[in-house]
Amino acid sequence: MSASANPDIVTDNLFGVIDSQATERASLVSAGADYNMDLLGSSTNRIFINDATTVPSQNQNYFGFGADSNTYAQLTDSNLSSYDIDFATGDGYSVDVWFMRTGYGTWDTAGGTYYDGIWNYYWNHYLAFRGQHVTGNKIYGTGLSDYTIEMNRWYNVVMTHDNNIASNMHKVYIDNNLQQTSTVSHPSTARRFYVGNWDAGWSMVGGIGCIRIYKKVLTASEVLQNYNATKDRFIR
Repeated sequence: MSASANPDIVTDNLFGVIDSQATERASLVSAGADYNMDLLGSSTNRIFINDATTVPSQNQNYFGFGADSNTYAQLTDSNLSSYDIDFATGDGYSVDVWFMRTGYGTWDTAGGTYYDGIWNYYWNHYLAFRGQHVTGNKIYGTGLSDYTIEMNRWYNVVMTHDNNIASNMHKVYIDNNLQQTSTVSHPSTARRFYVGNWDAGWSMVGGIGCIRIYKKVLTASEVLQNYNATKDRFIR
């Protein structure tokens, strides 16, 4: 089974991937249905899809998520219960995602402080869109202060977290540029990993072209390798 639409990505300790151009894409998504499927040809790492739809866009496809709490995906480990995966043990993790925002959630009302989740692992490790009534069109996440983005534009954000050091272990890259380095709490236990949603409650409005999860800390050169391998699909 193909891990990604592009063979040049980093594959060392690649735990899971959702890629709209991977060969398994057609079997991933069907409106109104749930799926469990193998990742990387293994029965260990699995995707759970709930109600996401595939949206064609120019020369690439992406998984579309809408203003509905039921549009989300989960990356899971079938060795653990309740769709959990474990980033608390081991050297650390990295999340590499291409996304685009196309609108605002129905819960994004004046005075609200909610986030539209791009991905979320146990709340204190996440990437999300800010509500427009709070800060405007920005992204926010673990180790990332408010960062202004444009609507209907693709962005690549990579977060890496090193469990082996006590400070400055968390890095955020935006379009291959190191944006912030900070000290944040290590993951403490296995938890659910949501994609396109905050916590099966606050869905993003937009698309995810691909998301890759590693059980390792990507180096700057590996972040660049993945960026170069994928950017032509999204940057015109």
